[in-house]
Amino acid sequence: QRDTSNIVDIKDTMGLFKKEIERMEGIFENTSSKAWMPQIWNPISTEEIGDFGTFRQELSHLIGHTVPTGMAYWDRWLDGGNALGEMVLVIGATGSGKTALMGSTNWHEVHEGYRTLSVQLDDSKSQLKSRWWSHLAGKDLRKATEEQIEEAHELIKLKLDGVDIDLFKVLSPTGAFSVDDLAQVCDEIEVHHGGYRGPDKTEGREPRAGLQVIRIDYGDVLKPKHRMRDTWDTLDGIFREIAVFARDYNYLVWVTSHAGKAGYRTEFTGPE
Repeated sequence: QRDTSNIVDIKDTMGLFKKEIERMEGIFENTSSKAWMPQIWNPISTEEIGDFGTFRQELSHLIGHTVPTGMAYWDRWLDGGNALGEMVLVIGATGSGKTALMGSTNWHEVHEGYRTLSVQLDDSKSQLKSRWWSHLAGKDLRKATEEQIEEAHELIKLKLDGVDIDLFKVLSPTGAFSVDDLAQVCDEIEVHHGGYRGPDKTEGREPRAGLQVIRIDYGDVLKPKHRMRDTWDTLDGIFREIAVFARDYNYLVWVTSHAGKAGYRTEFTGPE
């Protein structure tokens, strides 16, 4: 025989549940709820294109917000560089030159007047200093003689002369660090420079006040919002989070990664 003592309670609960569903359906049918829905629009409508003056101004915004890398072939191929609001994912095995590429492009951006933030999740502060000093000196200072170190010191000071070092910032988090944590740091930097918190409000028409370019080295080390069974699925989720963050905040975000698409278990992408 079945115990039927709780059937009344179940019926009462189901009744309340049904009423709640009907209430929610009413909210979604209400016109005020349309603000919750994704915006659907047409980029080639007469309204969006406007008169010639509006069209030319809008086009200049789109063309003007590319960030050159300093590598002529790459910039030519990308029609001037990478755009604000994009994520650039650099994948390669250890020693393939990912961090060197980050340093080279970062240095060029600072020279061009872009505000940058480098998020170092792998190297210690001493390792980072060694990498940057070697990059500016054009040689590995860990293997240099005393005379070469002296020459490198003079060369580094010469290169830094006239450069606004405030454009270059480094963040070395301790403990788990997520994309949401990065957004909070960026909010504080934006406010410090007279900007505002949260996503970009200009629909990509204007660079942000506090930052324009962010580097994450390595993206693999970021704390995922959702951890999946498969390693690549977890990484894919992290990279998607970063891409959405780059788009919403209108930053150019460079990300380095060790993993080939097949995941850690089977493949590393080589220098080629």
